[in-house]
Amino acid sequence: INRGFTPITSGIAYASTLVSFSAVATGDYFLHFMDDGTNFRGRVGVKSDGNGKMLFGIGASSSSLTYGTTAFDFGTTYLVVASYNIDNGTSNLYVLTTAPATEPGTPEATNTGSSGTTIERVAIRQDFSDGPTGTLDGIRVATTWNDIMVDDIVIDVQGEKEYTELYYMYNGTYWNP
Repeated sequence: INRGFTPITSGIAYASTLVSFSAVATGDYFLHFMDDGTNFRGRVGVKSDGNGKMLFGIGASSSSLTYGTTAFDFGTTYLVVASYNIDNGTSNLYVLTTAPATEPGTPEATNTGSSGTTIERVAIRQDFSDGPTGTLDGIRVATTWNDIMVDDIVIDVQGEKEYTELYYMYNGTYWNP
């Protein structure tokens, strides 16, 4: 499932979503940016920490995901923010319980990969073998931290205000809109 927007050709693309998972497996990504083909950037993943909690991670491009070290609780809603810097290929991941006005200085995880990819879509990925079971809601895309955190109607990347709310539930096999 993906949604297109006016291409972002330089600077930083941000995506955010509210997530709550009841189960995760050995890890794979569930949310990512795309170009107009099959180049994925800012891939956000989740996996079990082996002790009854979960770890979130990010992959900048085709590289393996880098997972953070904070163990997060199942059944809790988190605000997940991913960024992809088109100019240098760095992706950062923040897992938050509040919506801070400024970008935190230290991300949960960072990964560097290919730069220069124009971002044109945001996508939810279903993985039949390693996908998490849970809910994603309120997906947003913007070019500034402030726009991703606005507690109002969604500001899309063209700067136009548009009310768009996506709610998907993953049942272990596929996403239900």
